[in-house]
Amino acid sequence: MPLNNDTLSKTSLFKRPSDYLLFSFVLFILLSWSLLKSYQSYLDLKRFSWHTFEATVISEQKLSRQSRTLYKLRTDHFMFRTSTNEPFINLEGRKVSVTLLTENISFVKYIKGFYAPARFEALQRHKPVRTKLIDAIHKTHTSSLIGNLYAALYLAQPIQQELREKLTQFGINHLAAISGFHLGLISLFVLMLANLIYKPLHQKYFPFRNRTRDIMILTLVILLIYVAFLEFTPSLLRAFGMMLIGFILYDRGLLLLSFGSLLMTVLLLLALFPDLFFSMGFWLSVLGVFHLFLILKQWEDMKAWKLFILLHVAVFVFMVPWIVYIFGSLSIGQLLSPLLSILFIIFYPLSMVLMSLGMGNVMDGLLVALLSMEFKSVTSSMPAYTIIIYVVLLILSIRFKWLFYVTLALASLGLILYLVEH
Repeated sequence: MPLNNDTLSKTSLFKRPSDYLLFSFVLFILLSWSLLKSYQSYLDLKRFSWHTFEATVISEQKLSRQSRTLYKLRTDHFMFRTSTNEPFINLEGRKVSVTLLTENISFVKYIKGFYAPARFEALQRHKPVRTKLIDAIHKTHTSSLIGNLYAALYLAQPIQQELREKLTQFGINHLAAISGFHLGLISLFVLMLANLIYKPLHQKYFPFRNRTRDIMILTLVILLIYVAFLEFTPSLLRAFGMMLIGFILYDRGLLLLSFGSLLMTVLLLLALFPDLFFSMGFWLSVLGVFHLFLILKQWEDMKAWKLFILLHVAVFVFMVPWIVYIFGSLSIGQLLSPLLSILFIIFYPLSMVLMSLGMGNVMDGLLVALLSMEFKSVTSSMPAYTIIIYVVLLILSIRFKWLFYVTLALASLGLILYLVEH
C-alpha cells in the first residue's frame, strides 16, 4: 500500500506497551523539572518577609464598596493579586516596582496565584510598546467598552468587568479573551498568505523540500513572535503549546484529531506548566476541544457545509451542562452563541483589515447596538452526581454512536427545560 497523507493520519500514537512507559517517564521528568524550578523561585521569594521586585500590572479593578483598587500583576515566575487605597490612575500594562509581604504564601498558593499585601514603590517612566498600542486602539473608539473589546482581541488586554458581564449574556466570553480560537484564525490567515507567496518559489527553486512543513514552521515562528510580543500571556502560551504539539504529531504522521493525542497534549502541558491544573480557562478549553473531537468523529461523513454549521450548535449544546454546573447561570441570549461564533470567523480578520486601513471604528455602531441588548440571567445549580453521569455518557459516546445522539438529545432537552422553567 502506498504511503500517503491519509495513511499517515491514521498511524497510532503508541504501538507498544513500552511506548506508554517511555511517555510516562518523560512526563515524570518534565513535571519534576517544572516543579523543582517553581519551588526554587518560591524559595527565592520567601527568603525575606518583604520582597521587592518588578512586575507588570495585568489588570486593575475599582472595588465599588470600598475605596480600594484591586490589581492583578505578573512577574517572570508567578502571578498575584493585591489592593491599595492609593490614588493611582491607569497602571494597566505598566511595569512597577512592588514590595510584597510573603509570610502567608504557601507553595500551592504560589503556583495557583495568590493574594498578598503589597506596596507600590515606583512606576516605570516609559510605557511599553504594547501599552501604547492599546491606548491608540482606545482612542480610535468613542465607547470605552468597544475599545476594550478590540484591545482584548488584538493585544490581550484584560476584559473589563462591565464588558465581561455583557458578553456573558451571549455566552461569548471565549471569543473576546484572545486564546487558541484566535490563534487558530491567525494561523489560518498566515498559512494561506505564506502558501500564496511560497508556492511559486517552491516549485521553481525548492521542489525537493516539503512545502507543507516549511509553511507550517514559518507560521509557528510568526505566531511565537506574536505570543512573545504579548508577553507570553498564559492563555496564548498554552494555545501555542497545543499548536506546537499538534504540528509535531502531524509531522510525525500521527493521528492528530484523536482523543489519545488530546490526552497526550493535556498531560504534556500540565507537566510543563503545573499552574494550568488550577486554571478554569484551561479546563474549559480542553472540554471544548474534547466535544469538538467527539462531534468530528461521529459526523465525519457529513457534508462540510452542514458540519460547519452544526458543529457550532452541537459544541454549544454539549457545553451547556458544564456552564450551568460551574457558573450556575444561563440566559436566553446565550442561545445566540452559535450564530455569533460563526459570524466571528468573518468579523475577526475583517476587523484586523479595517484597523490596518485606519477604519477600525466602522463597525462600532453595530457592536454598541449588540452590547446594549439586555437578557435576564437566571441562576441554578446542578447536583454533582448529574455531571458525573454526564461525563460517563460523554466517554461512552466515543465508542457508541447511538449513545452520542442520546447524550446530545439529553443536553438539548436539559437546555430547553431549563429555559422554560425560568
